[in-house]
Amino acid sequence: MPRQPFDDTRFPQYYRVPRPPTEADQDLAVRVAARLRADLSPVGHHIVVEVQNRVVMLEGGVPDPAMRAQVHQIVWQVAGVADVSNRLAVWSEDLPEPA
Repeated sequence: MPRQPFDDTRFPQYYRVPRPPTEADQDLAVRVAARLRADLSPVGHHIVVEVQNRVVMLEGGVPDPAMRAQVHQIVWQVAGVADVSNRLAVWSEDLPEPA
């Protein structure tokens, strides 16, 4: 008997539609990105900043572990940050550097 696809409408208590970011989260994301632009050199990295419930999520890549730690430290200095999820990859260790 073939498997039927999961029907999540029968279990609404287990399914939650993601909410759009709040204005406060959007403002925090802009402030974090501006701080990173001001404190880092403009080349050699690709960083995506997302914020949800004051938790800053960092994704992308940086050239070395020292810069990864520096980015983490810079983000913590921005007022309003409750936590940082640093998922930045190091180009030489985790993935190839972009062309």
